[in-house]
Amino acid sequence: MGGPSGHLEGLKECRAVFLDAWEKEGKRPEDAEIFILREVYADEDTPRVKEVVWKIMLKANQNTFSARKHMQRPALKPP
Repeated sequence: MGGPSGHLEGLKECRAVFLDAWEKEGKRPEDAEIFILREVYADEDTPRVKEVVWKIMLKANQNTFSARKHMQRPALKPP
């Protein structure tokens, strides 16, 4: 799964590596399930979209980076 911060060209390269390894294991490329995670928020009020999305994105990024920090330092307990 390609995460929300991956650039399309980089994801294409990763896909090629994955499919090459997949085929070497005797699997068919058409059986691979590959997808990209992207956030979408729609609203007719553009300023509200920006306000809501920024809050959600900042909180999500904060949670993600906080979790990663704890994974890198196992002595710390998760929040």
